[in-house]
Amino acid sequence: MALRAGIFVILIDGFDELRLSHEHHYARVLNCAAQDYQSCPLVVSGRPSELLHGFIFFQPSELLALNRRESVELIQLQKIDEATKRSFIDLMQNELFASHAGFLESPLLCVVMLLTYSDSGRISHREHEFYEDAFNALWNKHDARKQAGYEREKYTGLDKNEFTKLLSAFCASSYVSEAFSMREEELNSHLVRAQRLTDVRVDGERFLRDMTISTSLLVLDGNTYKFSHRSFQEYFCARYVLSLSDLDIGKAIEAVSGRYETDRVLDFVRSMNVERFEIAWVIPRLSAILPRLQKCEGSFKRYERIQSSAEGEFLRKLREVYQLKPSSGTVHGAIAAWHDMALPDVGALEDDDDNSQWRLFLRDISNFEELIAKLTRRYSARARMREALFDVGRVSPKSISKKRRSH
Repeated sequence: MALRAGIFVILIDGFDELRLSHEHHYARVLNCAAQDYQSCPLVVSGRPSELLHGFIFFQPSELLALNRRESVELIQLQKIDEATKRSFIDLMQNELFASHAGFLESPLLCVVMLLTYSDSGRISHREHEFYEDAFNALWNKHDARKQAGYEREKYTGLDKNEFTKLLSAFCASSYVSEAFSMREEELNSHLVRAQRLTDVRVDGERFLRDMTISTSLLVLDGNTYKFSHRSFQEYFCARYVLSLSDLDIGKAIEAVSGRYETDRVLDFVRSMNVERFEIAWVIPRLSAILPRLQKCEGSFKRYERIQSSAEGEFLRKLREVYQLKPSSGTVHGAIAAWHDMALPDVGALEDDDDNSQWRLFLRDISNFEELIAKLTRRYSARARMREALFDVGRVSPKSISKKRRSH
């Protein structure tokens, strides 16, 4: 009765932390709740999700970000030397509010940026470099930085390279399992897997202390552990993916690409090593799909079947990564319009000036043809250049001996 009377406000936190296999179920549950208890405000927090757009009373909102004055005030409150704070605030005012506004609007990332600047003396404009610098700052945050070469011993006893190797595997294990909030038992299970993946052995309790105390990468929220910011989990997951062999990396990229609409793993992998990203994942997958896609140039039904398949999901990822036009939203809107107008399944309509949907479908197919052609040319040329590079000046000991005797 109280729910129907509208006495309560219903708060649902962390919708984006659900497993992908559970999202549709809970989206339906929330939608039913919105209909049954229309007098109760229903607030769902999380990163943007298309599933929530299906709610009958859906109204997207965003938390207010820190404004410039609030960001500066937050920096001024930090316990760090005044000269560094003044220098960083000057950088904020002159540059960072334009180039890194998204970071400065988040209290946590704003403070991490200050630590990064204090530790390295710079703020990188490349996102993955920023996270690398941020981790270095967190790793060294308790160290006596003024003493060159000094590094405080961590609870695990690992040096930074070993810890990073283990951390990356831990993040990959937890991310692929969609473990964004972990009880200690689940956390330990991912640590065990990470140790097997890396052959780096540590005590679980000591690792947890390094994660929570030494680096602040994890925080305890009630009885569960969460990353202080999930983007750290995504960044280190991408690092692990790029550490894999050529045999495994393509499968790994596919495994971490499922949350591409809201997460940054795919972008991190690409920005850190675009060549491996494209050679191991984009080119082989797109090359396999392209012949079927080209057959769709005369059939709307074939085109629609591909778009609604696993291959279509891969194409949606490429449109997002390469910012292709038409976008996936435009493509699927055109498919819906085709159905609404009950247009025939023939390619002859491509010459009809009034058939904007068909021209859009052909443009979409052409985009992928042009992409694979461009990538193939690029990496074929690089392969030839490398072959020439390592062949130039290569002489055998016998040829050197002959030249000496001839002189």
